[in-house]
Amino acid sequence: MQLTLTHNNHEARLWIDELPDLRYPVADVVRQSIKVSPEGGIGEPRSAAIEVLIRGVPTRYGLMGARFTPGGPAEAGNLVVEVAMSPKDAALSERAAPPDDRLRAASPSVRAAVAAVARVVAIKDAQSLGPGVLRFDRSARHVAFERNANVDIWLAGAVARLLPLDRDVVSEEIVQALLWTHGPPYLWR
Repeated sequence: MQLTLTHNNHEARLWIDELPDLRYPVADVVRQSIKVSPEGGIGEPRSAAIEVLIRGVPTRYGLMGARFTPGGPAEAGNLVVEVAMSPKDAALSERAAPPDDRLRAASPSVRAAVAAVARVVAIKDAQSLGPGVLRFDRSARHVAFERNANVDIWLAGAVARLLPLDRDVVSEEIVQALLWTHGPPYLWR
């Protein structure tokens, strides 16, 4: 499912239970494990991505996507949060749809990746996923726009909150409220 939202000079595109075809070579992974209740959890694979364009001075753009895989090596009651890091100047191996020659796959900076992992680990909604691996491996920037670490951190948190939502009730209103409530004011208000 894809949703597109607009608010003032902001645009957001969301992928729910699918990911944009946007990959980059992985040079390293920032990772942290947290203990979660082995009971409950969603127990099924999930994926989500959010792309935002914030027009202003400067214009900001970011895209982050993740996949949750339950169980696996994390079955001992841990949620493992990972951010895949690209080598410097990684080439785009696939293009997001719709294709744009100015869109580049690029992981967050190391500082932003570490902060994004810390943000996700602190989110109770993310912990409700249950034991498994939450891997952020879709990220992009637009060559014409500034990439801001705060956008990456906020997007990782928003994706982590989006993943455990009941798919039967996901709507534009719920997603808009999620973006409004959990994003820094300059990003979505």
